[in-house]
Amino acid sequence: MSETVDYQAPALRWYELMAVHDWQGLRALTHPDIDFIVAEGFPNGGHYLGADAVFDDYFPTASTAWERLVPVTDQVIPAGEHTIVLGRYVGVTRETQTPFDVAFAHVWRSDGAQLTELKQFIDTAIFRDRVAGIAA
Repeated sequence: MSETVDYQAPALRWYELMAVHDWQGLRALTHPDIDFIVAEGFPNGGHYLGADAVFDDYFPTASTAWERLVPVTDQVIPAGEHTIVLGRYVGVTRETQTPFDVAFAHVWRSDGAQLTELKQFIDTAIFRDRVAGIAA
């Protein structure tokens, strides 16, 4: 009998670990060769290949834009080895202390144990406005 793989579990675990800023746990959850695509226009947006690039290049620079950022999941849609997460980034920007609540869509791929791909979709103009201190 074949074992059923839970492709959603790593994606759901990502948000739990992000909420408590468990960077060691997040790195362990991330495949060494992850394909991590952050929307152009988002802080430090671009294409990061590999866990080292994600945690050593992307996060340290991107996180300078916010004082606090919590990804809140609103809906999780299983799609085979993919998991689509609709949610919101809720937080406060670092320089201007402007609050934000901006919708996102994440499309994750996993092997059932680790995350192998992320594609982020977000209205980067709204996020950029909040970082600049322009409230809704």
